[in-house]
Amino acid sequence: MGLYIETPLSKIIHPHKYQTLILLTRTKETACVTGQGSGKSSLVPVWLGTQMMNRGTGEYAVTEPVNSMVERVAIRYFLDFVKGTELEGDWISKKYNIYGTNYGTVNFYSTEIPEHIQGSHLKAAVMDEAGQSPRLAYTTLRGRLNLFDGQLLMLSNPYMKKDPWLFLDLKKRYDEGDSTVLYLSFPSIANPAFSRKVYERDKKILTPEEFSFQHLGVYIKPQGLVYDYDRSAVVKEVKYNGETCFAGGDFGFDSTTLEIGFVNTVALHLVNEYFKVDIEPSGHVRAFAELIKRYHINIIFYDPAARAFMSEIQKGLTELKVPVKFEKANNDVHDGVREKNRALKGGKLIIDPKCYHLLDEDMGYIWKNGEPSGERHCEDASRYLIMGVKNFLHREYAPTKVEKKAKDWLAEHFQNLYDKVMNPKRKENIDWRDIF
Repeated sequence: MGLYIETPLSKIIHPHKYQTLILLTRTKETACVTGQGSGKSSLVPVWLGTQMMNRGTGEYAVTEPVNSMVERVAIRYFLDFVKGTELEGDWISKKYNIYGTNYGTVNFYSTEIPEHIQGSHLKAAVMDEAGQSPRLAYTTLRGRLNLFDGQLLMLSNPYMKKDPWLFLDLKKRYDEGDSTVLYLSFPSIANPAFSRKVYERDKKILTPEEFSFQHLGVYIKPQGLVYDYDRSAVVKEVKYNGETCFAGGDFGFDSTTLEIGFVNTVALHLVNEYFKVDIEPSGHVRAFAELIKRYHINIIFYDPAARAFMSEIQKGLTELKVPVKFEKANNDVHDGVREKNRALKGGKLIIDPKCYHLLDEDMGYIWKNGEPSGERHCEDASRYLIMGVKNFLHREYAPTKVEKKAKDWLAEHFQNLYDKVMNPKRKENIDWRDIF
C-alpha cells in the first residue's frame, strides 16, 4: 500500500511513523537517510503539497541529481499526487520545468550544475536523493530559502561512493545539538508496504556493507580508500584574491577536466574545476579561455598521452589570443598518489566545495590489487597539478634579509621598552612619551 489512497474526491494520506514525523516537524532542515523502499520518493509531493497549503502563494522547488530523474521521478510523482486535488494546476513553462498552481509555483531542478539553482526566493524545497547531489547544491538551495525562512527536506540513501556531506555535515550538526537540524535514519521495513521477506532474504545473501546501504540507511565509509582524509580539515571555502593559478588537465573524448589552484606559504588551494563531456576539443576552448582569464592561469599541466587533444585546445586559445603555457605532467600514478597523500597529511591541500566532481571521485577511489580503481578524470587532473607545483608546495620559506632585519629591530625595540619599564632603578619622573 502506498502513502496515500485515491478516492473520487480526494487523496487520503496514511503515513508510517517516520513519514508522520517528517510531515509534522517545523525544523528548518530535515535530513532523512534510509534504506531502499522506505517511502522516500512518494513522500516528496505530499510534503511539498503540505508546505504549499500551509505557507500559501510563493515559489517552491524539487531537485534531483540528474536531468533524467527530474522528468522520470520528481515531475511524475508530483503530477500523480496533485491530480484531481486543489493543488492541480498547469505548466507555466514546460521547457524550464515550472508548474503553476493556486498555491504558487514549483520549480523542478537538476543539481548537475548547482550554480543554475538561482533566481528565486523559495518558501520550501526538497532535495530528492540528496546524497548524489554535491554539497554546493545544498548550500545554494539553502541560500534561496533564507528570505522566507523556508524549510528544506533532504531525502537519500547512504551513498558510499559519493562525497558524504549529508552524513558528515548534517548529522554532525544534529549530534552536536543544532536545533535547526533533524537527522533521521530508518530501515526499509519501517515502511509497512516493504516486503519483510525480501528484507530477511537480503540480510542473508548481501555483505554487511551492502545490506547496511540497501536496507538500513547506514553510511559506511568505503574500505581501502586511496585518499582517506578528514573532510573538515581539507574541504573549506577558498577565498580567491587574484592570485596566479596553475591547473592540471585531463583531456579526452569521454570527458575533459581541469583542477585549478594557487600555492601560497600555507598550502595548495583548489579554487574551482571544469568537467565536461565533449568529443570535440573545440567544445572546450571558450570555457578554458574564460577560466584562464578569471583565475590568471599561467601553466596547465597535462597528460603527455593526450598531446593531440591538447594541441587542438591550444590552437583555439591562440586564435582567441589567450596566452597560457601547456607543460607535460608527470603521469606516474603511484608517484602522484604518494605526493597527493603527502600534501593531504601535511595540511598542504585545501579543496573548495566547488570542486565537487573531485570530492565525489575521492570517495570512490579505492585500492584494488595494489592499483587505484574508480572514476579518475578529476583524480588524474589533481595529480598532474600537484606534481607540477610540488617544488613550490613543500619549499621552506626562509625570511629575506629585509624581513630578518625588521624582525630583529622589533625584538630589540620591545626589549628596550620592557627594560625601561621594569628597571627598578628608573627615575620617578619618567616621561612616558619617551617610552611609547
